[in-house]
Amino acid sequence: MKSLLIATLVLIAGSGFAQAKMSAQLLSPWDGKRVPAGQNCTLDGGQGSTPPIKLSGLPKGTVTIIVEYNDKSYAPLSSGGGHGVIGYP
Repeated sequence: MKSLLIATLVLIAGSGFAQAKMSAQLLSPWDGKRVPAGQNCTLDGGQGSTPPIKLSGLPKGTVTIIVEYNDKSYAPLSSGGGHGVIGYP
C-alpha cells in the first residue's frame, strides 16, 4: 500500500486570529505510513475511509479545518490534495 501524508493543515479562523502551537495526529488504525487494509479508496476496492485525526492547539474562533491528503510515494497524487481535500467544520 502507498504511503499517506497529511500535507497541509490550513485554518480558517474568525476575527481575532492568534497564532497557537497546533498539532495533528492520525489515530488508529492509521499511522501515516501505510493505508490500513480495506481503508483505501473505493475506486481501488476499499471502503474509502477518512483517517481519524486528533487536533489540538487550535486558535479560538477557528471555524473550519481544511486537510489535503497526498501520497508522497506516487508522484501524480503527491501534492495539492492528490487523494482529496476535505473541509471539516
